[in-house]
Amino acid sequence: MTADPSTVPLVALSVESKQVVSALLNPPKVIPSENGLPRDWRGFAHLSNLKELDRWDILDDTVELFERDSQTYLSQLERSQTSANVIANEVDEKILTVDDLHRLKQGFENQYYDAFLLYADEDVNFAIEMVDKLENQYNLKLCLKDRDLIGGITFEHEAVMTLISERCNRLIVIISSNFLKSSANKFFLNYAQALGIEKRQRKVIPCLYEKCQLPSQLNYMFILDYNRVGLYDFWGKLRDSVCTLSRTENNTNGNSDRQAVHFEKEKEYNKLEKNETVNIQDRKLLEPLQDPNNHIGNGKDKLKTEESLQSPEDNLNNHKDNNKKYNNFLQWTMRKWTRKSENDKKKYIPITESKSKIIYRRRHVLQDIKYLRKTVQLLIPKSVFMRVIRQIISDLFPNSGVVRIQASALEALQEATEAYIVQFFEDCTLLSMHAKRITLQVHDMRLLRRLRGRSDIVNK
Repeated sequence: MTADPSTVPLVALSVESKQVVSALLNPPKVIPSENGLPRDWRGFAHLSNLKELDRWDILDDTVELFERDSQTYLSQLERSQTSANVIANEVDEKILTVDDLHRLKQGFENQYYDAFLLYADEDVNFAIEMVDKLENQYNLKLCLKDRDLIGGITFEHEAVMTLISERCNRLIVIISSNFLKSSANKFFLNYAQALGIEKRQRKVIPCLYEKCQLPSQLNYMFILDYNRVGLYDFWGKLRDSVCTLSRTENNTNGNSDRQAVHFEKEKEYNKLEKNETVNIQDRKLLEPLQDPNNHIGNGKDKLKTEESLQSPEDNLNNHKDNNKKYNNFLQWTMRKWTRKSENDKKKYIPITESKSKIIYRRRHVLQDIKYLRKTVQLLIPKSVFMRVIRQIISDLFPNSGVVRIQASALEALQEATEAYIVQFFEDCTLLSMHAKRITLQVHDMRLLRRLRGRSDIVNK
């Protein structure tokens, strides 16, 4: 790009050019120019034009520097015309993968995937083979953490969890001995399985790449074995396991059409039954009403329907007989249930038998008490206690953003809770014994809380 230095302002001069010009203009000149101005820095300050001062020597020495400075000035001026886009927080939060970036530029929504592929770093060759099979041959869209995740995400695990829960229909897990060594892979597997239980979906698709000891949560699931030989089609089963939504949609459409045909046939049959006159031409309308979910009828049922079509008037009489039999069956069931209700009345139990049962219950309770005194295990189930703690945290601190609790913290809370409950009930039993009673009542607990005062954690 060639630039005219006469059109460029003096601000574009670089430091090197200014030093050269000042070095040539600083020496004083005795002979003035044609305009009567000195040919040094004094005349330049008055005119700012080297040609009128007859200083062609300076122009010859600095022409290359002036051209270079003008080019850099014009290029900077051109670059300043364009500016980067301002970051929109609402749009930037939705961008998790490279596909999201390209789709949002075109005005589309975020990218959704058929499955998220989870594997160990040592099994990357098998993962590449699986991606090649599913994407190139079966036209499925997979999401990989190393390939599709965009750079600069603050928390990688949170982005992967969002992709598994909201953007990906399935989670394909390549199980091997290396996969089970990674704690992050185990966490994502447990998270996806919990999502499947919550949404009642088939979320996890396990694929066994190397024979190893399976984790406990996968023992009851059907696993696709890559090393299995024979008629077992691994890639076909994997494809069918991922894309099952289209098949269910086709089945629902087919079932709706067959139900409509079945409904029309049933209406025509009811009209003929009301008129009680059947013509020979209307025999085709008396075809057997099949189940709309069945595609092909049974051969024996067809033979029976052909025999019934020979005499339509007899079919109507048989239909009335069937109604009578159905009414008789209803009456028989009514009698049966009334007899059963009469037999289920409480029988008289002698006093001796009731006392023996009470004694047995007492012995059973004493055995439980002895067992609980000896054991050191926690009594409240951990799953129930964990749900209660989560509910309390969400009620007291709704905006805290606490999602997970450490196992050690949960165990400490449970031990403290059980110790408090045991001590509370021990004091309550002392109050009931002081009142000369064996049964613990509600006002004993109220009295104990009253006696403890504000020092008790419950009363705070």
